[in-house]
Amino acid sequence: MIVPVACSSLFPNSVWEYNCLETLFPESIVLRNHTIRYLYQHHRSRWVRMRAHSILLSHQKSPINAIAKMYHVDRRSVSSWIDRWWSSGFVGPYDLPISGRPCILIPAEQQKTLRYLRKYHRDLKKVVVAVQRKTVKRVSTKTIRRIAKRARLVWR
Repeated sequence: MIVPVACSSLFPNSVWEYNCLETLFPESIVLRNHTIRYLYQHHRSRWVRMRAHSILLSHQKSPINAIAKMYHVDRRSVSSWIDRWWSSGFVGPYDLPISGRPCILIPAEQQKTLRYLRKYHRDLKKVVVAVQRKTVKRVSTKTIRRIAKRARLVWR
């Protein structure tokens, strides 16, 4: 059997290459469809579920404009999700790492901070002082609030 050069990649770039791959390697396409369906139904991130559903709808020949209207996003966003799925494979629907400042406190210190928060839940300044004594790192009350928010702590 002769395989066309345009169809030799594992991740197709066009519909023709996809159809070509589907006939040559039906099990890999089935695996990809099961994976994207699983992501759509069971992933904990709503963004990944939304992107996976968009990819499924695109595979079912839904127009990109209709998918964009359904999710209230720009059509270029939907197009980039689909392109990332074809180029990156299984990691396509996931968020890319974002740049930002590294955390001031390492995870063990954050756990200590949460313990101090439970102990001094009324006064964040006492938490700041306790953290500074134990870690010799200066943190603000806003940092303490971010750590509490990340841990899903709520006080009223």
